[in-house]
Amino acid sequence: MKTSDRILAISAIFVSACALAVSIYQTRILSMEKDAAVWPYLRVATSWTDQQFILSVSNDGIGPAIIQDVTYKLGDSTFYMIHQVARYLIEQDTVLKNNVDNISYSNIESEGTAMRAGESTKILHISNVPNKVIKRIQDYMYTEKIKIKIDYCSIYNKCWRNQDNEMLELD
Repeated sequence: MKTSDRILAISAIFVSACALAVSIYQTRILSMEKDAAVWPYLRVATSWTDQQFILSVSNDGIGPAIIQDVTYKLGDSTFYMIHQVARYLIEQDTVLKNNVDNISYSNIESEGTAMRAGESTKILHISNVPNKVIKRIQDYMYTEKIKIKIDYCSIYNKCWRNQDNEMLELD
């Protein structure tokens, strides 16, 4: 084999290897773009006024969030539905028990529940209560720390965990 043929063959192999590397890199970028195009981002928020308290979950991402699991922890107790937490607190706390009459829930805890991008759901709404009730609920949310954990996935089955609004990517 002539030297020029060897150089030509080695050059062809080198160019082919470079083309393969570029193709693999482009495929990786396209996969990341695909995932980013449907990335959900769940956030838990509280809001209150003089006579009402609202706990909500919103999808601030650009794709739907498919909820896999939701848990609420208060001390050693674990709850799987928001109304269980609220009932427990009302039964245990005399300030809440004597003053909370108007309460509504929206359970998002069922596996497979989907939240559209931009959607916000009030999961707990307590209204027409005195300020001491709002203060007591704030104590539970921030001092005694009700811990909220939401596991959710994108439509491409890439999953995350929101635990007290700290995000963790799941494998």
